[in-house]
Amino acid sequence: MMPAQRPSGLRADILNMSVAIAAVLLAPVLGSVSSTIIFAIAILGGVAVLARRRLPDLPRPVKLSALAFASFFAAELLSGIVHWNGWVTLGEIGENIAFLGLIPCYMLIVTPRDRLLTGIVRAAPWCALGAFAIAAFQQFALDFRPQAGAGNAGVFAVTVAIVFSFTLANLFTERRPAWFAIALIGVLAAAATLILSGTRALWPCLVIFPLVLWFTAGWNGKVGTPWRTLALGFVAIAIAATALAGTLGDAYRGAASDIEAAHKGNYQTRLGKRFVIWQVGMEAVRERPILGHGLDAPRRIMEERTPAIAGEPIAFSHFHNVVLNEMIRAGVVGTAALAGMLIIPLFLTAGARKDRTAMLGFGLLICFQAAFLLSGMVNIMLDHDIMDSQFLANTVLCLYLVFGHGGGGETDNPVGN
Repeated sequence: MMPAQRPSGLRADILNMSVAIAAVLLAPVLGSVSSTIIFAIAILGGVAVLARRRLPDLPRPVKLSALAFASFFAAELLSGIVHWNGWVTLGEIGENIAFLGLIPCYMLIVTPRDRLLTGIVRAAPWCALGAFAIAAFQQFALDFRPQAGAGNAGVFAVTVAIVFSFTLANLFTERRPAWFAIALIGVLAAAATLILSGTRALWPCLVIFPLVLWFTAGWNGKVGTPWRTLALGFVAIAIAATALAGTLGDAYRGAASDIEAAHKGNYQTRLGKRFVIWQVGMEAVRERPILGHGLDAPRRIMEERTPAIAGEPIAFSHFHNVVLNEMIRAGVVGTAALAGMLIIPLFLTAGARKDRTAMLGFGLLICFQAAFLLSGMVNIMLDHDIMDSQFLANTVLCLYLVFGHGGGGETDNPVGN
């Protein structure tokens, strides 16, 4: 890894920013292509680590976060060995290798924190507009639920929520009048795209994220003019919500209809199917609480047990609840390790000394974790190539914005102009 004192150079800066934009901000559009980029970076960094034959000298919080990720890999590996099911289990273990990529990805970032954040947030409005264009085309021209490159509306919504957080960070840091207007348009586009996704569980992000970024970086004077920015951000979000009020109304009427259908014994709806698999999942958790049923168990258990409740099989790749899903895959051991991947980076960044860039990095970490948790309540959180890679990439990026190559808040350079 390059020492912190060595200038990164223009080419390295452009490369770092381009990779970060493609991997994170363009994920709604590129889908698994973004995952491929992230995995390729992790492999490249891993080869560099092996060539050095020792771990790079990184900030202690980064190493502890990497240890949390490795612990999750180890917990699922243990469950896989105990409940071995041949090639299926081997494939599940192979998919988890991404969680060993935190240090390999981190060590390849050489651009100064403030410069990297500035480049990323200024690209955010344009990426939001691209995602909105595709979502609007799919919704209004093709008449199906937008999912863009993700191929899954729920996963698409999580990636859009992350882009939304970066458009808000751009709004909080932009001071040039013309570009501030573009920043507002970016917030509007990201909010509209999130609504169009039809993923109700992610809609609270429209209220939570502006408040998080205001609280972490705005109210204390670290960035921008907080009250005006917060108010204008909510105005943009309100415009999106008003313009798409029909979509919001249809979604909530659909939820009420699903609940009513379940009361009448019809479980073949979006919510009804969840009610069935949650009941099956809770029963399965009680049977094997320590190491679960194995990494391939979710679909198998649903196929075997849902017909007794719903009259026909309801089988997904996951239980639409992160705790149930992980308890069935790897029990308490895996669930505790998964919680550690969230809590340890959050706790360490919360206690770090912070300048402007680090404060925004901390706020963005809270936002992306909130998006994953909201999704994990009723949908998928991990065990999906895009979700796994985004969880890794956003953790790495936010940790770097806080710690860089030294301690927390290593520089006090301003964000933006």
